[in-house]
Amino acid sequence: MAPVPSLFITLILSIVLSVNAQDYYHTPRIGSKQLASCYNSEGLPQRCIPEFENAAFMVQMEATNTCGDHGSKVYCIQTSAGTSTRSCDSCQPGQFSSYYLTDLHYEQDNQTWWQSETMKEGIQYPNQVNLTLHLGKAYDITYVRIVFYSPRPQSFAIYKKTDEHRDWEPFQYFSASCRDTYGVQEQRAAELGAETRALCTSEYSDISPLTSGNVLFSTLEGRPSAFTFDSSPELQEWVTATDLRISLDRLNTFGDEIFGDVQVLQSYWYAIADVAVGARCKCNGHASVCETQELSDGTRTRACRCEHNTAGRECEKCLDFYNDAPWGRASPTNVHECKACNCNGFSNKCEFDKDLYERTGHGGRCLDCAENRDGANCERCKENFFQGSGDICLPCNCNPTGSRSLQCNAEGKCQCKPGVTGDKCDICAPNHYEFTVQGCKPCGCNESGSYGNTPQCDPQTGVCLCKQNVEGRQCRECKPGFFNLDLSNEFGCTPCFCFGHSSQCSSAPKYQAHETSAHFIRDSERWAAEDDQERSVQLQFNANTQNIAVASQGMETLYFLASSQFLGDQRPSYNHDLKFSLRLGEVRGYPSAQDIILEGPRASVSINIYAQNNPEPTNQAQEYSFRLHEDPRYGWTPTLSNFEFMSLLQNLTAIKIRGTYNKPGEGYMMNFKLDTAKIGREKGSAPANWVEKCSCPKAYVGDYCEECAPGFKHEPANGGPYSTCIPCDCNGHAHICDTATGFCICKHNTTGSNCELCAKGFYGNAIAGTADDCKPCPCPKDSGCIQLMDGNIVCTDCPEGYAGPKCEVCADGYFGDPTGQFGPPKQCELCQCNGNVDPNAVGNCNRTTGECLKCIYNTAGDHCDKCLSGYFGDALDPKKKGDCKPCQCHESGTVESAEGPPQCDGLTGFCTCHPHVIGRNCDKCEDGYFNINSGTGCEPCECNLEGSYNNTCDAYNGQCYCKPGIDGNHCDRCRAYHYGFSGEGCRDCDCDEWGSTNYQCDMSGQCSCQENVEGRRCDRCMENKKRRADGQGCEDCPACYNLVQDSVNQHRKELKELDDILAKISKSPTVVENADFDKELQQVRGEIERLAEEAAAELGGAPGASLTDSLADLADRLLDVRNMLFKIEDESYDGNEAVERSKGNVSKAEDTIEAAQKEINSALEYLDGEGAAALSKARNRSDQFGKQSVDMSALAKESRLLAEKLENEARNIRDIADKAFNTSLTANKIAKDGITKQANISNEVQILTNELNAASGKLNSMSELAAQALQRARDVYDEALGLYAEVNTTLLPDIKLKQLKDVAKDMNKTIDEKSAELEHLMADNENTLEQLEGAIKQGRSLLEQGHDRQDELNDLLAKLDELQEQARNDVELTNQTLKDANEIYKTLKEFSDQVTESRQLAEQAAMDVPAVQHKIALADDSINSITEQLYTASDKAKEARDLAQQAQKEFADKASEAAHEVRKKSSTSRAEASKLRFEAEKLSTRVQETAQQIENLEKEAADNMQLTRDAKMKVGQANTDALEADKQVTKGLEDLKVIMDELQNLPTLDDQALDRLQESLDKAEADLIAVDLDGKIKSLTEAKNNHQRWMKQYEDEHDHLHLEVQNIKEILSQLPEGCFKRIVLEPTEGPSRNFR
Repeated sequence: MAPVPSLFITLILSIVLSVNAQDYYHTPRIGSKQLASCYNSEGLPQRCIPEFENAAFMVQMEATNTCGDHGSKVYCIQTSAGTSTRSCDSCQPGQFSSYYLTDLHYEQDNQTWWQSETMKEGIQYPNQVNLTLHLGKAYDITYVRIVFYSPRPQSFAIYKKTDEHRDWEPFQYFSASCRDTYGVQEQRAAELGAETRALCTSEYSDISPLTSGNVLFSTLEGRPSAFTFDSSPELQEWVTATDLRISLDRLNTFGDEIFGDVQVLQSYWYAIADVAVGARCKCNGHASVCETQELSDGTRTRACRCEHNTAGRECEKCLDFYNDAPWGRASPTNVHECKACNCNGFSNKCEFDKDLYERTGHGGRCLDCAENRDGANCERCKENFFQGSGDICLPCNCNPTGSRSLQCNAEGKCQCKPGVTGDKCDICAPNHYEFTVQGCKPCGCNESGSYGNTPQCDPQTGVCLCKQNVEGRQCRECKPGFFNLDLSNEFGCTPCFCFGHSSQCSSAPKYQAHETSAHFIRDSERWAAEDDQERSVQLQFNANTQNIAVASQGMETLYFLASSQFLGDQRPSYNHDLKFSLRLGEVRGYPSAQDIILEGPRASVSINIYAQNNPEPTNQAQEYSFRLHEDPRYGWTPTLSNFEFMSLLQNLTAIKIRGTYNKPGEGYMMNFKLDTAKIGREKGSAPANWVEKCSCPKAYVGDYCEECAPGFKHEPANGGPYSTCIPCDCNGHAHICDTATGFCICKHNTTGSNCELCAKGFYGNAIAGTADDCKPCPCPKDSGCIQLMDGNIVCTDCPEGYAGPKCEVCADGYFGDPTGQFGPPKQCELCQCNGNVDPNAVGNCNRTTGECLKCIYNTAGDHCDKCLSGYFGDALDPKKKGDCKPCQCHESGTVESAEGPPQCDGLTGFCTCHPHVIGRNCDKCEDGYFNINSGTGCEPCECNLEGSYNNTCDAYNGQCYCKPGIDGNHCDRCRAYHYGFSGEGCRDCDCDEWGSTNYQCDMSGQCSCQENVEGRRCDRCMENKKRRADGQGCEDCPACYNLVQDSVNQHRKELKELDDILAKISKSPTVVENADFDKELQQVRGEIERLAEEAAAELGGAPGASLTDSLADLADRLLDVRNMLFKIEDESYDGNEAVERSKGNVSKAEDTIEAAQKEINSALEYLDGEGAAALSKARNRSDQFGKQSVDMSALAKESRLLAEKLENEARNIRDIADKAFNTSLTANKIAKDGITKQANISNEVQILTNELNAASGKLNSMSELAAQALQRARDVYDEALGLYAEVNTTLLPDIKLKQLKDVAKDMNKTIDEKSAELEHLMADNENTLEQLEGAIKQGRSLLEQGHDRQDELNDLLAKLDELQEQARNDVELTNQTLKDANEIYKTLKEFSDQVTESRQLAEQAAMDVPAVQHKIALADDSINSITEQLYTASDKAKEARDLAQQAQKEFADKASEAAHEVRKKSSTSRAEASKLRFEAEKLSTRVQETAQQIENLEKEAADNMQLTRDAKMKVGQANTDALEADKQVTKGLEDLKVIMDELQNLPTLDDQALDRLQESLDKAEADLIAVDLDGKIKSLTEAKNNHQRWMKQYEDEHDHLHLEVQNIKEILSQLPEGCFKRIVLEPTEGPSRNFR
């Protein structure tokens, strides 16, 4: 049983290799080598580690199974497979104890081992045998070595614990079947990021050797971060272990155990000769010695002898007072020595605080600080103490009742509760009371209402000390009759004025502080001066010093009188300052009690110049300021009440500033200023909250209760704003009356001051008091009537144009059908004959149709609106009667009319011309035409375009204007002895006199020559000829000249050949290289020059004329040919570029096809190679093992059939690919053919691209099919490999033939379907392309339509956004505004009726001018009074218009409930709008509903507008005798329509829009007042009363909503800050309204 000799050598090598492997990780070898100390020679700390050792030596291991522990068991010795005889023995108890596992006795001579029971006792997978080693403490494991006595197991594993109380975790797996046994893949090295995962290897899982097999596990081998072990906490934890376990899971066998032979089963067992664990005590680099210690229970354990101020068994923590730095494992670069804490001598104990260390770099937090100290370093006093002198911590002693905490600051002062003060928080602060545990309660005195603006209260009761006009426990409320609690107001609140009618008022909105001033820069600014007797005196203006001056000459006292801008209603200046600068001409002056005087209609007050702490006047300019207030402290005399003083400011008639204080004397004033307020909220201006808005009793309306409410009137009449209002008396026919005069605004068709009469156009008894008292007259246009005794009604004043007892017919000069006798009824209208009839004649027009019957002034037409035929002029011009004049047409050139005379335009007089005749009177021909007298139009000249100068000719005979040398009526031929008809004319033949036979030449200009004469003019002899002496042509030269002639002919022949070459090049140009072409061209030039020289030499130096001409012609032709060649070269270059681009597209297509072909070839090659190899292997294996299993044969056959099927499919796919490739080649050929067709290259390329895309798509589909087939082949290959592996293990697999057949059938079916689909796609390729083109066209059309729809949608969306924004901002306002517009229309309708009545009154007034003048005189006073009242109420017109014309009281309550809510918020509560979030949310939820309401109201408004326009049309049909009054009324209606449009289109109520409406209304009122009729006065009075009634309703609702706003403000003030999102409920001032 002794091992072979080489086993020992192998074991030693393994240990040496293992230890050497650890050198990478700086692990010392086993031995007595001197280890490094924890401190170097200089006393500095350094890393230190214990010695390397076998941690398992002589440590008892626990075994879950040991042979002999359960009695004697037989075991046999394993020799080799196939051996029939075995040596067997039996094991006894204790013979193979687990003690022998760690005794290192594995040598041959003294070998011991542990052994398990045999396979016969069930020792085989899944049963396992565990060997457990308890190391006693943590170790850093370097390696584990196991020497097997038995064959090494097929599968076993090593597990570890990093702590005695933790679970086992895998350390290393050894198995020949890693995935099946342990569920992991075999892996020799770990991956980065997964280095602490156990690996599995089959290196030690072979059955040989049968004994002494070595297993070596190095913990860091194959771990990428092993070389940086000191910086890898994961690997440091990985090598740590307190316990190890070897789990033996599966025996290695020869496979003969399946036969169940007993001796075979007894020959398989586990046996281990030795287990060694190379490790170091885990001391984390803080100890060099690991010693054995004896515990209290007598047991022994290992522990590190810690250095570096560390502690623990593994030196895993710092000593108690060494926690200033975090503990860490020592490394060569950082020892992590624990540092002592700094407790400043007040503590000897501390702990580590990570947060403190990260903040300060020192982590030691001291514990149990002495001497009342606290803090991380005992550096401060503990809670409720402070550091006094000498660094002694003293107690704070804060009052527990008044202090927030018992901790004080560095000065010993405590933090007090609200309202408490004092160093120890033991007394109440000023303006607080009642000292309790909650602190002192604040008195809550309002600063604005507190006396002297200093909040103060009674320390016992908490009642605040208030200003004069303020009351309440906290001085928050104004006293009754006062308003506007203001910090700057010395009295707290301002008294209500309200003309004495109300004691309740509030601040008016939209007023801002303003300063009215006069600086006297350019002039005196309309200031004046008077003396103390109120006599005017001279006022001087000094431009240089910019002041005004007065000078008295005697004893009189002179005053400066303020201009009108400082007079009138100056109530906003109440309790504000009047300021100016004054300088005397003398050193000092003598003041009086009346230096400053304020005068009103009923009272006046005065004050001396030095009152209110002002200086006495001197010769130096000084500033003066006077507060306008009745309080006696201010010194105004006599003393008035606040109502009397404000009444004085309400109508200031004069402000007098004393100018002279000596007799005589001089005074100079400059920079006069008056603090006041004005409407508006300009950016940067302060609000003027001291301007009042009164809450009026029932009978009063207006901001100041200055007007009577609707239904009330002043008593006495015209009593002004101070008079009392009493109810109106209107006999039940009106709810309201004129507030000033008491005249009722009558309804029910009544009139009169008390509605006691029926209105015009009605009859009956008006004082009965019912709505039906007055009935309409059965007369047109509301004309008047009377009721006779017999009950019949007779019209008394038919409207203009009507006649008859009941106005049932039209009067003469009018037309219509009032009774509908000839169709629908039609009103009588004035006949429109445009003044072209005799006004004294009767029957000028048809009374039914209006056709004019008696036109004069040569006019005609239904309305005498055009001239008679043969006449022209302006028949409609009233100033040019008789303007129709006879036409002045040329008889031959003009078309005759039906009546006979020439026809002309009736308005312009232009005649109707024959063809090609022009002119106002048709008296001349067009250019290019003649013979106007033909009577049928002008005839064309037909001048030759080349032979004539232009296309014109003589107007009578038609002779064209010919160019030189041209003749003929049309300039279409050359003159005699001329030739060459062209655009320049004909040239003279100029035939030579002696050389030609006559002077006429042919068309080319060639003259007829004599014998032996040539030349165009026949002016030279032929070559080798000379002139005859008789002048009759030429004769031959002497014979000696024939040689010269022959030489010239030879040269001409050569030139002819060159000419032919050039002509050939010209006809068939080819592109040659530039260098060759230039070279050849030079040769040609050289040849020409040579020929020219030879010709010149032979001709004796004088070249002949014919040769010179030929050479010049040849040079010209050469130049033309060269230019042509360059042009052809450019065109060829462009063509080549187009061809190259097309070739590029074809190349891309060919590349795509080639790539697809390669993919298919690759797939086929794979099938031919790998697939065939796999199939061959499957066949071989099937043949090899076919005899053992019928199922294997069947499977192999099935696989072969499947592979053959796949090969067939692959061939089909290849055929399809070839077909596609051929199709692509065809497409390629088509593309190449298309390249040659340059006329439509882009279209051909596009078609080719589409075809290639289709082919590419097909190839992609075929590639996918090929990939699927390839995948199927690979699957078959994998299955074959699986079969091969299973055959090797001789285990018959569970073959699912049916499933495999189903899969094959499904695959075949899929391939068939895909093939059919591919063929179908190829067949439908053409159809698909056509459909695609159609779809593209349709898509483009749809895209264009989509763009149009998108534009429309964008417009609609933009409009929708605007509507939504408008609805979101002012939806309720718009709703109410449209309702107001309806009411305005009703009022305008009533107004129109009254205008009609006024027009009739005007007609009556025209008959009785003195009576009218008397009425005007009586009405002047009333008009002036009304005008004054309207101007006084102008600043209220805005609110009045917002609720315009709500005349029906029964609808007023319903309409105002929603509208006034929003309008109130926009005008008076804008400052609180940001706090009313809930109201804004409520509005946002009603947008959709309101949008529909807006749409309906817009329709109603449109109908109302149409009715308004109809009313205007009726008003516009006024009588011409009352034209001036009619114009005034129409203008008023237009202005009111503009107002109504602005109200209807107003998006929100802003100041600018309302100011524009104010201006429009004022203008309309002024125009209506100018009518000077009682009806107009009555209408204005009605509008004024309506305004007063609506303003009263507005103010009542304002008061109600103001209370609600105050309530909301109080609720909001109780909420914590940030409780709600603050939003703007209403738009701010100005045009920009952004909602957030």
